[in-house]
Amino acid sequence: MTIVHNVSRNLDEMMKAIEQWLPLYMVADIEPYYYPKVKDGVYRRTIFIAKNISAISSLSVGDNTNGILNCLIEDKKAVRALETEFDRYLSLCKPLFEIKKDDLTGNYLKLYEDKIIGEGDFYYMGAYPTFYTMPEGLAKNIESKYPDRGFLDLYNFARNELIFSSTNKALSELVNLSTGKEGYGVYFGNEFIEYSKEDFLDHLAEIKNLSRSFSNYNVYSSENINPNISILMREERGVIIERRKEPFGILYLEEENLRSALSYYIKRKISVAKNINRL
Repeated sequence: MTIVHNVSRNLDEMMKAIEQWLPLYMVADIEPYYYPKVKDGVYRRTIFIAKNISAISSLSVGDNTNGILNCLIEDKKAVRALETEFDRYLSLCKPLFEIKKDDLTGNYLKLYEDKIIGEGDFYYMGAYPTFYTMPEGLAKNIESKYPDRGFLDLYNFARNELIFSSTNKALSELVNLSTGKEGYGVYFGNEFIEYSKEDFLDHLAEIKNLSRSFSNYNVYSSENINPNISILMREERGVIIERRKEPFGILYLEEENLRSALSYYIKRKISVAKNINRL
């Protein structure tokens, strides 16, 4: 299945699209595209095509879909004409995002190293603390329990790239640091690594120490975070969105309008959250 999405800077549209489409993308074989140039947004054409069988076509003015005509087309010649129209439009479009449904931890780590690490401000939003902010001793304990994960290597790599050598770029995290109702731990890729309440308190102390030692590193706490989705964003580069409940999956996107909308969304939530140093 191939879908050409309408991409705009409308934040509500963007978040609704992520919420509605993400589960479907995780279970179905769908290729997402978008049209990269400006459209006037007045007339909106929607076409659903079952190849060589039938099609549904509609035309609306802006967002107003009340009372519009939906045409069911079964004439084979007309269906082929719509297929040709769709293919011509698709040739002008670009892939909207990458979808990863298998080897989630491996794909996450590859995206993390290849796409997210680099220059530019970094943002993270998720229900749990990040793995690279835990104390080194705790990271070594996890490495000894899970020696096949490559945990310590990426811990050191991310810690150095994002915190220790990031004096010229901002690192902002929005996490839920107030509860442990679903268990204490961190996500490593799409895998949850659980630890004790004492480990959590040590991790929290390390986060506070890092945020006080590095002026570019700021952590904010909020209970109003969706526990099923995390967002990692290098503002001028790309975004990783993880779905942390079944069906599990990872999306990676670079499209400018979506990046801008997600950046605004995270910054807006940070603006009403509490800085960890004031907790």
